[in-house]
Amino acid sequence: MLMTCQPDSPLKHKHHIMPRYRGGSDDPSNLVEVSVVQHAMWHFCNYQLWGEPEDRLAWRGLSGAVGREEILKERMKIGSYKAGKKAKEKYNNPDYKRKNAEHLRRIQGKASEASRSPEAIVKKKETFRKIGHQRGEKNSQHGKRWIYNIKLRTSKRIGKGDPLPDGWSEGRLIDFDKKLNPVKRVRRKAVKERLGTPRDWYHKDYGYVLEVTSSELCEMYKDQKLDKGALSQVSLGRNSHHKGWCMATNIVDLTPKRDIKINWEHDTHGVVREVSVSEMIEKYKDQSLTDYGLFKVINGDTKSHKGWRLKGD
Repeated sequence: MLMTCQPDSPLKHKHHIMPRYRGGSDDPSNLVEVSVVQHAMWHFCNYQLWGEPEDRLAWRGLSGAVGREEILKERMKIGSYKAGKKAKEKYNNPDYKRKNAEHLRRIQGKASEASRSPEAIVKKKETFRKIGHQRGEKNSQHGKRWIYNIKLRTSKRIGKGDPLPDGWSEGRLIDFDKKLNPVKRVRRKAVKERLGTPRDWYHKDYGYVLEVTSSELCEMYKDQKLDKGALSQVSLGRNSHHKGWCMATNIVDLTPKRDIKINWEHDTHGVVREVSVSEMIEKYKDQSLTDYGLFKVINGDTKSHKGWRLKGD
């Protein structure tokens, strides 16, 4: 049965007693004929009872607070929000996840791949540009600045015009341990200057090359395909050698020992007595011994070189 209110009102609306978004139907028993003012007040009361955005929008629209265009936009927002909420509840349901685990993994992978495509990235950037994403007042940092407190080991944001609290410093700090215990580092400029310094090099096959930078050495011996970065590590003392090249200063004090007769021993070849470094290299060519490696054994910098060590008599 259709209920009526204020039959003398010139304009009548049909209002759903139980709103359709709450499961109400268009049955005449669920309809009441009301005036515009009553219709607005009814939706206002429903909004106060249930807090639904549809009632708030209907109340504002009927009372003339918003126009048709704004009503349409708000309805789209409300619909999108509720659809997203419903989908989230569905996909987060343990039963749904268990039944559709394989399908969810497949569509998630496709979605992730599609989002990384060049077309998607361009479209995303264009959308951000149109809506002014993170620009001006829409920027999450707008009107804010970072400050940090060493004692409290925390950082926070405050207004740009707010005074700096006692004990706080300007800026954002994440690694407080690094700030409290700074590590002394060589400046990049100083390292660059060191890398460009001419140095003395040594190679068992090419001998000494004096007053040459790592770049020049690479250019001189292109057939070896030397790596400039690896040579730089050698020149800075971080590596001992690169493809046989080492710093001449590392072996200059060992060169007099080249012809000294030494007793050697090897687990496979046994003991070899009274043999110099040069003779060892010539005798065991198949092992590709290097004078630099043998020098290090003689000097005590290493215990062995390719299995050869000093004979302990």
